[in-house]
Amino acid sequence: MSRDFWITVTDPERAAEFEQVFGSATVPVEAPVPARADVAGEEHLAYALDLEALDAETIARLVEHLAAKFGVDPDLVEEALHAQGLAILAEGCVVTVHNPHRWL
Repeated sequence: MSRDFWITVTDPERAAEFEQVFGSATVPVEAPVPARADVAGEEHLAYALDLEALDAETIARLVEHLAAKFGVDPDLVEEALHAQGLAILAEGCVVTVHNPHRWL
């Protein structure tokens, strides 16, 4: 996966959660364009978190956070994360392309 695409969460409440989990409100995503995703039974535009760009410690914090937030067993969260990935709602995010010349 490319580490050229990043999003920054600009909504203060969501940004605080991201900083707690990732250490930053900016995270790597798989593509610079959001896609339609089913989030909690509703269709939204979302970016796909680039899980391959995260270290094991960050993934562990993410699993812990999601398990606590949604009241789900951490093992199930980890399974779902690796099987389905994580959609990040596009609303309230700004995308950055770190190496735009690579694609010309």
